[in-house]
Amino acid sequence: MSNILLVFDDFEPISHYKLSLVEKARDLVTPDTIVFGYFPKSSGDRIFQREEKIALLGSSIPNSPTPRYVIDGNSFEKESLSLCYRIQEQKTKHKNSDLYLLLDSKEFEALRASQDLVYTLSMVQLVLYVLPEDREILERMPLVMQHPILIANTPELNKLANSSIFEMDKDTFPPLVQEYVNKSSECAIKRIKKYLSPTRFKHSLRVAGTIQKINETIELEDAELRYNSYIAALYHDICKEFKKEELIEIAERELGITSFPSYKVLHGPVGAWFMRTRYLFNDESILEAVSEHTVPSENPKKITKLLYLADHLELEKRDRYPDDIYNQVWEFLDKKDVDKAFEILLNFCNSKRRNYVS
Repeated sequence: MSNILLVFDDFEPISHYKLSLVEKARDLVTPDTIVFGYFPKSSGDRIFQREEKIALLGSSIPNSPTPRYVIDGNSFEKESLSLCYRIQEQKTKHKNSDLYLLLDSKEFEALRASQDLVYTLSMVQLVLYVLPEDREILERMPLVMQHPILIANTPELNKLANSSIFEMDKDTFPPLVQEYVNKSSECAIKRIKKYLSPTRFKHSLRVAGTIQKINETIELEDAELRYNSYIAALYHDICKEFKKEELIEIAERELGITSFPSYKVLHGPVGAWFMRTRYLFNDESILEAVSEHTVPSENPKKITKLLYLADHLELEKRDRYPDDIYNQVWEFLDKKDVDKAFEILLNFCNSKRRNYVS
């Protein structure tokens, strides 16, 4: 008779919280096999596709002979199945095994609400982590169910329970997952939407679309630069709608910026700082482009020039420029001359209004 630990999650994406719970449960029930299966926690939009979730999960779990870590790939194809039915499938697969189900108190409450609780727990032994705010859950356990195996509550686990793509520290996700999350366009869209008004959000999407158009026009062959410039375009205005006082305070306190032509230029460097501190973003080329898209340095990198051009050339800003300037910029882009197109646009903006802010 073998022990099987079942771990169900939506893996959006796999977090250190879930992996830490698995480690604690492993010490309590000594499983021979740990099975990771997909179960959507909500009907909301998905950030990651099936293949991405499996790959990120695979990169995060140990390659261990005892216990074996197994990903049930088939479970990711079954969006609508209940948790109860998924456990039934595992019961059929592992007829001669004792099944243990790992849940935290939030997941347990969701199972209770599904009205499948009693039947589900007749098939498995529950391994439960109770969050501090859910302590009373133990007093409301159905009398017919076996008392769960409890994972000891710790401040570290409680902190990890709040893991989110919207606020990260070094312990939130495994390193490869963290890097992948920060380069995900879907994740970027979710993040910027949280901080931007609908109007500014749509502008950011148009800039991202414009930078793709520019890259196609100049036949940019560098695939990494193509993608990084797109990500930079999505994030470039993430702090655009911070309050004036907040922008100035962060610029002075965190970045040592005490002299600036207008507080409106500060959302660039503050945005890069925000990405670095809030999301642990570490791609310096993207951060530099975001930082300099309001006031480029004397020798900006190509990604910065592309972002500056896209920010000004997106369609809703067409009427800000005389036809000769607008057409001339695109003519040089058609000639694959990014440097000249950037120079013309920057000179116009500087002559129109020193350190023009879009």
